[in-house]
Amino acid sequence: MKLNKNDWEYHGRWIQPTLSAHFWGAWDQDNNFPFGLKGIAGSLLYLDGHFFFLKKDFAAIKEFIVSHVNDDLLTMLQKWVDEVSGKIQRVKFENRWEGFEKVCQAMQDLTNPWNFFVMIDKSLEAAIEDVCRRNKVDVAEFAAQIHPIKKLFFAKKAEEAARLLKNIEEKRLPKDMNIIKKKDPDLAEKTEDHLVKFSMTGVHHFIITPYTVNDFFASSSKVPREKRKINLPKELEWWQQLLNISTYARMHMAELSGLVQYHAKNCLYSAAKKIGISYEDMIWLSEAEINRALINPSHLPDYNQRKNAFGMLTTKDNEVIFAGGELDNLLRQFQEKKPTNFPLKGRVACSGNVTGKAVIVLTPKDLSKVEEGCIIICPETTPDFIAGIKKAAGIITEIGGITSHAAIVSRELNIPCIIGVKGATEIIKDGNKIMLDAMTGTISRI
Repeated sequence: MKLNKNDWEYHGRWIQPTLSAHFWGAWDQDNNFPFGLKGIAGSLLYLDGHFFFLKKDFAAIKEFIVSHVNDDLLTMLQKWVDEVSGKIQRVKFENRWEGFEKVCQAMQDLTNPWNFFVMIDKSLEAAIEDVCRRNKVDVAEFAAQIHPIKKLFFAKKAEEAARLLKNIEEKRLPKDMNIIKKKDPDLAEKTEDHLVKFSMTGVHHFIITPYTVNDFFASSSKVPREKRKINLPKELEWWQQLLNISTYARMHMAELSGLVQYHAKNCLYSAAKKIGISYEDMIWLSEAEINRALINPSHLPDYNQRKNAFGMLTTKDNEVIFAGGELDNLLRQFQEKKPTNFPLKGRVACSGNVTGKAVIVLTPKDLSKVEEGCIIICPETTPDFIAGIKKAAGIITEIGGITSHAAIVSRELNIPCIIGVKGATEIIKDGNKIMLDAMTGTISRI
């Protein structure tokens, strides 16, 4: 496979199964945006978790935004997000394998705005810095003013869990549901309702790990700091509102993907059973491969090699999945040059200073290593990282801008965070004692 590296823009690393990666590449390639954006090719290159989008798509989004700096655009964007959210939450998923089409449609519906708002962050980075300079406002100070326009699932869950845990503590009850049921049935019922309501949190990339009573009792309640407001020039107020919408949109679409996958789990398990493989194997197939196997199970491709690493190229007309030598060749071709030693530099997402033990987190499974006071080092955070993030004293990510997941969550939970630290997961080792200076954006080894 021949590709020109100069055509592609690196966008970060999220290691995930084939089915999940497929939907990132299924975003709107027909330019069916509700506000008139044209010129998007919608292609995706995935190399062992590394995502690349076409540079011309980033350019098209930037050109569209900077040429529509008006309140009408903000209204249309917010309306788009609300309509997609409402549509997804109204879907009634079936328990039979025949409902797989509904799952795919729901994922495609939310992936279009998800990709659009994820790409806004990088597309507009230079433009926002320019607007800040023109108005003599520090970029980090401006970033601190960016918050979701509506409350997200993770914030609602944290607030409700804190209230319930406080109630349990005030009544001097142990963290044991069997005893709580006997001593206070009403409180037990409220707790069980809470677990059901937020059962989808933590589900991501088609990995079904629902919210459990043990997770609830282990909740760590970070207290968000009071949001410090500064008076922004009129021009920056518009950009703040755009990024507030973008922040909410990309986080909410990520949470909605977990909602779809959780409520569709019976359908997905049924589809796997119909094919004759486990659910854990089925998620290493693409949508088309699953549909073919549902018609004739003998049409299964050899997917086992993908579990180690795989690549995917999605264009308007085709999707190619590959592994082995072809993947290795493209990884070598697309490899970026990175720093090789300390100190490391990045951009401040949430200010503060902290010292702690480094924990490298590449997949949600690595979160089991996170203890209270650790500093999480990862390519980028995703919604299934929240439980680990709440234990962390600091966060360092290799990619991301001021509306990235890590930036949003760190600001909401008041955790010092530095983003865009190239090579962080390779240079920093598990157990290294490091100092995160989220005032200057510097990381040093102690």
